[in-house]
Amino acid sequence: MELWDIYDKNKQLTGKTIQRGQRLKDDEYHLIVHIWIKNKDNEFLIQQRSEKVRNPLVWSATGGSVIAGENSYDGAIREVKEELGLDLTKHNGYLFDSSLYEEDDQKYWCDTYLYFIDLDINTLSLQKEEVKQVKYEKMEIIKKMMNEGSFFIYDYLDELEKAEQK
Repeated sequence: MELWDIYDKNKQLTGKTIQRGQRLKDDEYHLIVHIWIKNKDNEFLIQQRSEKVRNPLVWSATGGSVIAGENSYDGAIREVKEELGLDLTKHNGYLFDSSLYEEDDQKYWCDTYLYFIDLDINTLSLQKEEVKQVKYEKMEIIKKMMNEGSFFIYDYLDELEKAEQK
């Protein structure tokens, strides 16, 4: 049973939690994280979702829900460790964006992190229950995949593409 902390519209913790799958009230939001990894060749590490999860075989950034008691950074570190077997604490990155989304029945804060890492993707240890495969791609290919429907839609890709290492 996964629990999420509930946030308000100002991204303040409310002191309440909700079980994953339960419906949030109108003034309640949960927190998710997206983690993008960019290499020296200006390519982004993307992952294809497993056949066993929601939105099977769709490509995306690494990410997921922050669980109760975690902050955004700790959730990002955990998600990357779980899904890719990579310890981000040893690498250079930063919080790129934090935005509020209200889409249909989905209401959440999304914190997006950007890391600059050159790594051999063959050294990653993929969580097969969630990740089918990974690869590096240029942003132009990612946008094309998104337009074709094989990649999750992210509204910040133009800004992400221009982002520099801090």
